[in-house]
Amino acid sequence: MKIDSKIIAIALVILIFGGIVTADVLGFWITESLKIPAKYTSGEFEGTYNPDDIRGSYSFADIEKYFDVSVETLADAFGIDKATADINSFQLKSLEEIYVDLGDDQEIGTGSVRYFVALYTGLPYTDESDNIPLRALEILFEEGKIDSEQRDKLMVIAIDTSLYSLPGTENDASTDTPVEIVEHETEQIINGNTIINDLFSYGITESQLTEVLGEVPTSKNMKIRDYCTEKGLSFSEVKTKLTELLFEPSSP
Repeated sequence: MKIDSKIIAIALVILIFGGIVTADVLGFWITESLKIPAKYTSGEFEGTYNPDDIRGSYSFADIEKYFDVSVETLADAFGIDKATADINSFQLKSLEEIYVDLGDDQEIGTGSVRYFVALYTGLPYTDESDNIPLRALEILFEEGKIDSEQRDKLMVIAIDTSLYSLPGTENDASTDTPVEIVEHETEQIINGNTIINDLFSYGITESQLTEVLGEVPTSKNMKIRDYCTEKGLSFSEVKTKLTELLFEPSSP
């Protein structure tokens, strides 16, 4: 028996589209990529989501869903103000746009989130050279995710991101709100790149520096952060003490 070609064509169309509809109803037909990270396939963490597979298109909410790190913690660690940004939908790839001017081959981006999540959850991570914000390192230590020895070792990859902000915040030049500019707030700043000589130029005396560091470093061009790492001091604590000295009221 000869079957008409038109009937065959119609039957094929019904078969194809009918299959799609059926698959859609059963949940098998997916028209968009799913943000589901890969899992470890062997070893101690087999079956656990792998932070190595976190991608730039992931949002903070995605990270919270699969790695149980809250969006509030992520926003705090990476300097995203929830008053000016939707921290739930904030995508990791946007970090590279915010921290674009770090320089010296330093970068805060998706890799930084991967490393932070790995440290926060205790999961293994392959690239331990990624930079992370100084605030992220402080959170890891404050919440007991790392000890003081680990914190001091990680100081070499920590970047003080406190000088950066999202558009629309108080540091953004496009805001309509006038900001009072105080000279020492824009020039006398202590961060990871501050050297010993900078402190003296800010008005900090040798006796004050000795009180904070225990001594006056021999090299006056040495970075404060490098000195802290070398001596096993907490950079964040030293930075806080030195900053307090800058803003101490002058004696009458």
